[in-house]
Amino acid sequence: MKTFQVSRRVLVATGVLAASLIGSVAATVDCLGLGAGVTGGTTENDCTTCVTAAGYILKTPAALADCTDVAVVENPAANGVYFAGGHSITDATNNLDAMSDTAGIIAGTANPTAGDEVLFAAMTGFGQCPTATTTMTSQADAADDCNVIMCQDIPLNGQIDATTGGAVQTSSANNGGSATFDICVTAPGHYLYSVASAATAAAGIRIEKAPANYYAPGQQNVVNGAVYNVAATANMAADSSSNALVTACPTNSNSFAGSSLLADCECAANFYPSNNACVACASGTTRAGTVSVTGTATCSAAASPTAASPTAAESAGASTPIAVALAAAAAVPLLL
Repeated sequence: MKTFQVSRRVLVATGVLAASLIGSVAATVDCLGLGAGVTGGTTENDCTTCVTAAGYILKTPAALADCTDVAVVENPAANGVYFAGGHSITDATNNLDAMSDTAGIIAGTANPTAGDEVLFAAMTGFGQCPTATTTMTSQADAADDCNVIMCQDIPLNGQIDATTGGAVQTSSANNGGSATFDICVTAPGHYLYSVASAATAAAGIRIEKAPANYYAPGQQNVVNGAVYNVAATANMAADSSSNALVTACPTNSNSFAGSSLLADCECAANFYPSNNACVACASGTTRAGTVSVTGTATCSAAASPTAASPTAAESAGASTPIAVALAAAAAVPLLL
């Protein structure tokens, strides 16, 4: 009896140890521990509840129970789709590795083929931007990441301006999928030379920057706005229409290239602003520096020239002939 009881205790202890070992093997899978692109709940001994995070795409589906072999990537820019997340990371059918040009899609250098689009569409959280030529932000996860039209990329005089691009967008930076250029207007300091050949194409759009000593208010719609077909040059003929797109600064004033307001024109020295013009100072008056033609300034009386005092040498030189003359006179005898 005693031997049986001992054996029983040994068996019980052995069973507890075995259960403990099994429990350590069947550890809970932490979805968040699989990387920034994975989220979801946890489960015992597998990762079927783990899904892609918003803005990520499943590249390599999990084959192992703990999903340590899974790979997800950020949704790259320019592929025309967005992902809200929630796609199972164990999906062996719908993933980037199954697509025709995985590397090109990830790099953003290849557009998905029709077959790839089918795989994309089958992924949970998938969304399609309005056009196949859509550009978008990296890690796009919603429609407002679709940037069909990028106003700042419109060429300026055949070149893309690294600062303003010559055009600004009338709506927010992410326009939610607008597919036409009529959201773009010329930036302040620029004027429209020619409009787009079509609302959905940048071809035909030409924007000029106001040259020095001119100003342009901007705000012409690049699809249907007013145009002024004169190239920006140092001595260009200014627009004479009632709503001039580019205007010369008043005579005797100057402005920097890209100026947008009359106030940017500044009267030269010895001129003062009056009624949006630069007037010469009256004779005998002067004014230093520059001032906006819309500002306020007056000319001051010019300083009177001051006669220079003679130097010591000049004073000494002036007295010497007199002394010599007096001495000579004294030396001459008086004639009686």
